[in-house]
Amino acid sequence: MTTGAGRPRDRRIDTALVEAATESIMRDGFPAVTIDGIVRRAGTTKPAFYRRFASIGDMIPAILAARFALSANIDEGSLRDDLLAFQREQALIFDDELVRQAMAGWLAYLSSRRGDAEVFISGFLGPRLESLSAILVRGDLRGEIETPRDPRAVLDVLVGPLLLRSVVPGFEAIDGVVVERTVETALVYVGARELARS
Repeated sequence: MTTGAGRPRDRRIDTALVEAATESIMRDGFPAVTIDGIVRRAGTTKPAFYRRFASIGDMIPAILAARFALSANIDEGSLRDDLLAFQREQALIFDDELVRQAMAGWLAYLSSRRGDAEVFISGFLGPRLESLSAILVRGDLRGEIETPRDPRAVLDVLVGPLLLRSVVPGFEAIDGVVVERTVETALVYVGARELARS
C-alpha cells in the first residue's frame, strides 16, 4: 500500500475504497474490476485511490484484512489444538463467498505482476506465517515436536489443500473433516511426539 505526504489520510476513503472493491468483485468477478469502477462506486477519485494503493492487486491484503480477523496469539495449550484453531481460521477464509468468487482471478492477475504478488505474500500470508511460526515455537518449547520444520513448509501443508478446494469447482467442501485431516498431516510432518506415543 502506498502512502503520501501532506494532509492526514481520511480513513473513511480507505474504507469506502475497500468496500467498493469488495462489492465489485462480488458482483462482477475479479477480472472485471477496474480502478475507474472502484472510485466511482466509492464516490472518490483516482488520485485518492493512488495515494493509498499502487494497483488493484495492492488492495487484496486490505480487502482480506477488513473481512477476516487473524488471531495474533493462538495458545490453546497443545500443538494439536493450536494448529486446529489456526486452521479453522484459514478454512473460514478460503470457504468465504468473496474468496471463492475472486481466487482464480486473483491468482491469474498476480501471476503476471510480481510486485503485486509480493504485496499479497507479505500483506496476507506474512501475518499468517508469523502466527504459525509462534505456534511451532511454542510446540517445540513444550517438547511436542520431534522434527522442527520451516514454518513456510508447514503453511504449505495446511493452506495448500484449502486453496485447491477454493479454486477448483466441484471439489470436496472445506469442512471440519478437511481441517482435521490437514492438521493431522502437519502433525505427522513435524513429527509430533503425541503421534509417536499413540
